[in-house]
Amino acid sequence: MSELISQCAGLPLALGLVTAHGTVRPDSPLALLAEGLREAAGRLDTLEADGLEGGLRAAFASSYLACPRRRPGRRPPTPGH
Repeated sequence: MSELISQCAGLPLALGLVTAHGTVRPDSPLALLAEGLREAAGRLDTLEADGLEGGLRAAFASSYLACPRRRPGRRPPTPGH
């Protein structure tokens, strides 16, 4: 469990998604989730909320769109691009 907390950098949103993953997939071992989070390049994919509306990308996009200081016509950055 401490590895999951560390890999989420203690961020409440990431920890909430880890909790959601465990709730939606109770038969899936947390060690498997931790393994998916070890690779930095795939963390966003791993933290997508299984079977739930949205996920980490949706939360970032929603926050970005709600930000009053964003530049008109500019889209939120896509991780890895």
